[in-house]
Formats: sequence, C-alpha cells, structure tokens
Amino acid sequence: MILNNYDRNMKLEMEIGDNAVLIYNDSGEYFVTTGWILTDMDWSEEHIMCHFYCRETDESDERLFSELNKTFFKTEEDAEIYVKEYMHG
Repeated sequence: MILNNYDRNMKLEMEIGDNAVLIYNDSGEYFVTTGWILTDMDWSEEHIMCHFYCRETDESDERLFSELNKTFFKTEEDAEIYVKEYMHG
C-alpha cells in the first residue's frame, strides 16, 4: 500500500484486510495472539495508527505503525521469534 499524505509517499508493509499477530504483555509475561485483521489506518503528521479486529474474541485494538515488528507482526513465526529473542532474553 502506498500512502500519500501531506505530499509524502510512504510504502507501507501492510494493507487493510491483512492478517496480523499482536503481542501482549500481562504483568511481564509476553504472549502472541493470532486472528487479528488490519481494519483501518488513520494518519496525521505525527504518526500512523493501525486499527485491528479479532473475530474470534470480538475485540479491537490499535497500535502505532512504528510498532510493526515490535508489538505486531505479519506472521506468527516472526512474532514468536521476537518474543523469544527480545522479550525473554
């Protein structure tokens, strides 16, 4: 997806409708959750906000796009690797 905002073109690695994997922190314990779909993106001069929805749990969440590959991922494998290497040392 190419986002044209304020005369700047940005190539984004995710598009509306893509599956996503989110990482949550519960009292210092990190866990990977699947089943999320990117439903919308809002942007301003300061940031891009990604909105997610999970059909299985009927929950929604939002993350800054700058958190891609830190708190949300395109694949479960990438999320698991990140948690193992960076969150649990």
